[in-house]
Amino acid sequence: MTLITRGSSLRPDGFDPTNRKTHKNAETIKLLKSLDLEGKLAMNKEIEEKNRLKRRAKLDKAMGRPADDLSPIASLVTIPDADYEDIRKAPDLFQRVKSLLSTRMLQYMTRKNTEEKAAGKDASGVHAYAPEVKVVRRGSSATTDFNYPNELFLAANHNYLPLGLFHSSRIHRIASTGNNLNTRIVYPNGVKTRIWDIAAMVKAFGFENDDFEGLPTFVEYSDAMKNYSSFVVEWERKKEDGNHAQFIFAHSTFWCKNFDIVDLYPYWKKTEKDLRLDWHDQRLGYDLTTYRYQLQNCRTAYTLDQRLSLQRRL
Repeated sequence: MTLITRGSSLRPDGFDPTNRKTHKNAETIKLLKSLDLEGKLAMNKEIEEKNRLKRRAKLDKAMGRPADDLSPIASLVTIPDADYEDIRKAPDLFQRVKSLLSTRMLQYMTRKNTEEKAAGKDASGVHAYAPEVKVVRRGSSATTDFNYPNELFLAANHNYLPLGLFHSSRIHRIASTGNNLNTRIVYPNGVKTRIWDIAAMVKAFGFENDDFEGLPTFVEYSDAMKNYSSFVVEWERKKEDGNHAQFIFAHSTFWCKNFDIVDLYPYWKKTEKDLRLDWHDQRLGYDLTTYRYQLQNCRTAYTLDQRLSLQRRL
């Protein structure tokens, strides 16, 4: 049983109400099934717009006015009701795709949410991987604890996690929509395991080829590093090999506490990322002499750019 009734519009007498243009080509059907949820919604929106124009043409003809397109109404791409319910119950997912939803579906979701709220069942109150929401009074200096999804710890065992994922806006979105994220298969110790696809996640956020990792300013970097440090502390408790927290604390202190290098952020962010990758890939630890040398190279690049800029203005 569908969530909303799919009715028919004004048709000529004797018209078979089940007569719709459908895709009978096996290859076409296969391609349609391979579309992701947003792809199917976008295609359905296009089909519904064309169907709306066809219905208007049929109405014009019935009223004796000139009508152009009287071809059969096209069928929509099938989307399971369960997918629509996932959209309704996940606020972040709903915000991302609401422009692709039909007016009837939006009306259904609004009505259903209102009914559930009146019955004490808030549809957006529980998510598969969402932390419990804690309310903090405005102006309060209290902070809220964030429970990182177990799936993120599992992914960290098999992937480098770009720092940009830990910006507060993104990490909360990841937690609240975790059940809708892409996954991939790995075989740790020969055991088939499904984990989050970090590459697809980063691509969805739009910073897959960005040395700044989706953190264009020092303020955003500092926010993400604070969250990442707390994540590493918790992650280390779940692992047999330690020293992750020790490294990240020394690393973050060097870059976040030297306030005189804030203006140099565009020059040292790639270096900072490379040093974290050295730890992740080769377990090259924190070495103050190396860090100071790398930072001096960044200062030199900054100074040269400043001189060139001044020469251009002269």
